[in-house]
Amino acid sequence: MDIKTFIRTIPDYPKEGIQFRDITTLLADPKGFCGAVDALVAFHSGATFDLVAGIEARGFILGGAVAHQLGIGFVPVRKKGKLPWTTIGEEYALEYGTDTVEIHTDAIKDGERVLLIDDLIATGGTAEAAVKLIARAGGNVTASSFVIELPALGGRARLEAFDIEVLSLCSFDGRHYRTIWLAQDGRSVEIIDQTKLPHDFVVVSLKSAGDAARAIRDMQVRGAPLIGATAAYGLCLALREDASDEALARACDMLLETRPTAVNLKYALDDMRRAVEGVAGNARIEAAYARAAWLCDEDVETCRNIGRNGLRIIRGLGEAKPGQVVNILTHCNAGWLACVDWGTALAPVYMAHDAGIPVHVWVDETRPRNQGASLTAFELGRHGVAHTIVADNAGGHLMQHGLVDMCIVGTDRTTATGDVANKIGTYLKALAADANGVPFYVALPHTTIDWTLKDGVTEIPIEQRSAREITHMTGRTDKGEIVTVEIAAPGSAAVNYAFDVTPARYITGLITERGVCPASRDGLLSLYPERNPERKADGKDG
Repeated sequence: MDIKTFIRTIPDYPKEGIQFRDITTLLADPKGFCGAVDALVAFHSGATFDLVAGIEARGFILGGAVAHQLGIGFVPVRKKGKLPWTTIGEEYALEYGTDTVEIHTDAIKDGERVLLIDDLIATGGTAEAAVKLIARAGGNVTASSFVIELPALGGRARLEAFDIEVLSLCSFDGRHYRTIWLAQDGRSVEIIDQTKLPHDFVVVSLKSAGDAARAIRDMQVRGAPLIGATAAYGLCLALREDASDEALARACDMLLETRPTAVNLKYALDDMRRAVEGVAGNARIEAAYARAAWLCDEDVETCRNIGRNGLRIIRGLGEAKPGQVVNILTHCNAGWLACVDWGTALAPVYMAHDAGIPVHVWVDETRPRNQGASLTAFELGRHGVAHTIVADNAGGHLMQHGLVDMCIVGTDRTTATGDVANKIGTYLKALAADANGVPFYVALPHTTIDWTLKDGVTEIPIEQRSAREITHMTGRTDKGEIVTVEIAAPGSAAVNYAFDVTPARYITGLITERGVCPASRDGLLSLYPERNPERKADGKDG
């Protein structure tokens, strides 16, 4: 169930420029209301609370229903002057002036664990005041749940600063970002600098093919589909400087050398070259920009279809354990940050969450660059998906104890026989999944399939990156400073293999934009019959 479909958006209310998210339509619909309450309860299955606290006024409706299902008491957090007995209050700042929330002095006993519920988290001011108020009364808010989150307003961070879990059923961003887009000047290209995430959201402008190559090499952009999209726009920038065939060839060679494992890079460059063949001058430049935009749009639609196909698998797992959370383990980052939008491995997760299926994601930290802890967790948090970061080596333990229902990862190159190259450590997750009977799926677009390769272990080139990524780590200090520190013994040698190969025999299925198939040549050809050389030899493709 997609909770968003029950929520009405009212433009310019309560003032011009505000998009008001109205949940009265959700409350009025039996399916929507019951589904929302069930999902809020499912978020916290297995957790222990003594009380639910609901914030005035819609938090009363939702929180009371959640408390009823959990079999615990309910405490109303009200605006000042509305409670009849002795109260304690907590003042908090508004855009203009202040307000106060109150509870009865005897509402909470010392040490009681509290689940905080409301319909919306925006700036988080009211929720933070409620947390402080409950703490003053002797209670401890250990988790919070909301129907709607407005991530751009920063409320989540305010609660997480108190070590409180924050979950939401859906989110509405003030602006929807793709990972790459054409700038307003119609020439340069803008990207999200992923080396700055999760602590800073920085947009970088690419003005030359060299800028694009550097962005790929330095991993300001990463993920096979996004690498291909960035290379496509890199050719556009190269042709603006020199539209000759010789310049085109040089730019292709330069971009192709940036990351050797991701086959999407070559796919995009070959596609762009075909698009501008036989075209000269300004017409060639225009054709290049049009094709790059088309490739980006195609990637978005491809990932959307991957999500729909993977959603069926998650829904099936959910139906097999009604009322319980579907636990999914993923490695590295294969969400919208790895593509133009939606993502591959995370697209089904987002769609399941939006459909009201209770999901929880185990996020491998993914050393050495920590793309799981920094990027996947960033994505899931913005979307309101429940998730927990774990050490890379914890996956096997989780599977042994029945805490993983499925694994799903992306891929940078897949052979015609179903072998998969993905971030280093993926192979070990597949081995653990196989040993514990956990389904292991790989989500991929057609652009990631290398039909020329049969044996991934011997034929896929494995990129080796700087040893410094192993020996050093970057993070944010308690004072908010971004610093890089050495974590290895000085003088020790280090080797940094960026990818490993998971043989097809350990993969339950490949989730593509055309459907789900076994990880085998026959499986892939069942979805892509046009790639069958025997079919071509028979003349069946014309």
